Amino acid sequence: MQQGPASVPSLLPDLQSQATNVAGVKVRTAAYEIDIQKQGDKWVATSQEGYPVRDGTAQQLVSAVVGFKPVEAKTRDADWYAQIGVDDPATAGSSAKAVSLLDSQGKPIEDIIIGNLSELPRPDGSMATYVRLPSSDEAVLVQGTALLPMKLADWFGELFSIPGSQVARVAIAEQGKPALSAKRGEDGRFVRETVDPQYETNGTFVNDAAIKRVTQGLASVSIMSVRPAKEGISPIRSIDFDVEPGVTIHAQIADTTQPLWVRFSAEATKPEGKDLADKISARVNGWEFQLEGARVNAFTTPVANLMQKDSEPIQFEPGQSIDLQSIPGLMQGGAR
Repeated sequence: MQQGPASVPSLLPDLQSQATNVAGVKVRTAAYEIDIQKQGDKWVATSQEGYPVRDGTAQQLVSAVVGFKPVEAKTRDADWYAQIGVDDPATAGSSAKAVSLLDSQGKPIEDIIIGNLSELPRPDGSMATYVRLPSSDEAVLVQGTALLPMKLADWFGELFSIPGSQVARVAIAEQGKPALSAKRGEDGRFVRETVDPQYETNGTFVNDAAIKRVTQGLASVSIMSVRPAKEGISPIRSIDFDVEPGVTIHAQIADTTQPLWVRFSAEATKPEGKDLADKISARVNGWEFQLEGARVNAFTTPVANLMQKDSEPIQFEPGQSIDLQSIPGLMQGGAR
């Protein structure tokens, strides 16, 4: 790979003078695309209908790009582009990130392809990054780093995260009709409150482990996409979670097709729960979210699968022979 002189400031335009004019950012990678615009003191994803991106993420990217300082020219050989991450980001498996800085009218200030970090630090200990302007065939090593989110969800961060141990009660309604409710007992296990008899095909006791898997749907909730909530649509399923320190989180599913879109809301049921309810509401009110697989499984478990025949786990004494056929559900569908 070619190497140029130690200092080549002419290889990149002077972006520092344009820093205050940057009002928008476009990012294209092999994994996702996102359009971001500055609105007041916030940055929002216009490609996601104006949902706010995580605080600092967009501004840090802008600051990093305008702060790049050219160090040396590296190569004009396109065969090297993929090796240093400055190839076409649309190529499958590419690690390149195409970033466009835009003015308030949406016009490009500069386009740049951000590649890999150099494996060797600079003599002063600073890090360096390979970059290339789309209009140029020359890759350049610049002082500085710009660490972009690896996936779209990382631009938004977690909506909220409620440990399953904080959930005191779960209530599920199907088509607006109560289907099941269960509360956590003093021993930490969930017990039945009410169940519609049509869901008792697997038994009349709630399955503690299965209920707890539903509660795990509230832990580290991140999103794959977001859109404004659709009005006037009755949910296929609603799940209410009563959580400590006094908040009810409502999850409403409009349909069970994939991808799954969920609408959340939160309300304080005790004064000490107000701060948490307000924090969640600020992130979720007026929006629907596409969730990843683990949350889909948690929120769509059939109610009948939350029931079992026995109220307590089966206990075995040391040396006791075990009849696997006698354990409810174990042999259904084969051993796991």
